[in-house]
Amino acid sequence: MINPINVTDLKKTILTLDKVTVKYPFSKKQSVFYYKEEMFAIVNDEKLPFKISLRCDWRLSNLLKSKYEEVLPGVKLDEKKWITILLTGQLEYSEIKDLIRHAYELVAG
Repeated sequence: MINPINVTDLKKTILTLDKVTVKYPFSKKQSVFYYKEEMFAIVNDEKLPFKISLRCDWRLSNLLKSKYEEVLPGVKLDEKKWITILLTGQLEYSEIKDLIRHAYELVAG
């Protein structure tokens, strides 16, 4: 098992992407990240385990859900277009960063 991911570092990583903004439309503990006006990531640090929801190609989504226990269908989101990852440490930080980049590229083109 890998150490759980630091949520503050995760948010900083997302904000390094070009033209990304963060808003808090649901709660101060739910950071919603946008490219222009298109939502692509939600970080929920309201309660443990922390979670990140990401836009995701449905084929990749199915593969990840079958491979990792901590990858779930998008919680309260379109399950075909989103995944939710419990940040327990099962996925390495580099893998999470790759999935963030994938989500960003889906909306940024």
